[in-house]
Amino acid sequence: MRNVYFILTCISVAAGAFFFTLPEYKYKPRWYKFHFSFIQEHLTKLKDELILYKQQNGKYPDNNEGFLALDKLKSGMQSCELNNRYYASYPYEMTFSGTEILSPWLIPYVYENRNGLKPAVFRDSPASDKYGISIKVDDGIFVYSPAAIVFNRYYKMLLYELYAVRLISAGLPIFFLILLMRHTPKRRLNKLPPKRPSLLKKLAGISIFLISMFAGTIPNQITCYVMIHFSRYKHPEMAAEYVSLLNKYRDNGVITEATYQKRLKIIRDLSK
Repeated sequence: MRNVYFILTCISVAAGAFFFTLPEYKYKPRWYKFHFSFIQEHLTKLKDELILYKQQNGKYPDNNEGFLALDKLKSGMQSCELNNRYYASYPYEMTFSGTEILSPWLIPYVYENRNGLKPAVFRDSPASDKYGISIKVDDGIFVYSPAAIVFNRYYKMLLYELYAVRLISAGLPIFFLILLMRHTPKRRLNKLPPKRPSLLKKLAGISIFLISMFAGTIPNQITCYVMIHFSRYKHPEMAAEYVSLLNKYRDNGVITEATYQKRLKIIRDLSK
């Protein structure tokens, strides 16, 4: 039985080493953080422009004006229509379409001014002060990215998956190793006690154990893992998130019907 436990231990070590060192779990968390860092830069820039607008005008834009008030900021941006709605030239920069300022996923950033409105209106609002997703400009003033909200959901799913895989990858070898160490052949009557493994056998066992661990990592060492930044494959889901937020703003009286229709047309054009 010891041989069976030893074989299972070596197999679980090889499998655990393979899954523990998967390139997806090594590089993808960094890939997500890279995106959040760019979104944070954009949010900070929008915050600075809104503060400057308040200093010059004595107030922040209302929810219908939104980023339309930031004409100076938009003058330094490229229209996404001029860039064919793709990112070959400016993959990480903000662009604009009509009245809206867009993230690199081509989903508008959202400006939220809670001042003068009932708190209950914003009860379900995702606006907060979370790195890479939302930023607080001032009391009652927020800017956030609906696209980053969706992106963050997938990031959390990846982390849950990563932790589960690594826990199992480390736990199984330990489990079989404990069984191996605890198992001792039973001593039969009128029989001599079993001989202990020789030093040579112990060294051979340790060597096989280490080789199993190394062998499990080999496939991942020769794998090429390519990631595309700000890919649009999640665009439909991100657009749906943005439209859902627009509907809530319209239904709660945060924006007018005219503003709602303008912004809805922009996101529909971007989703074609």
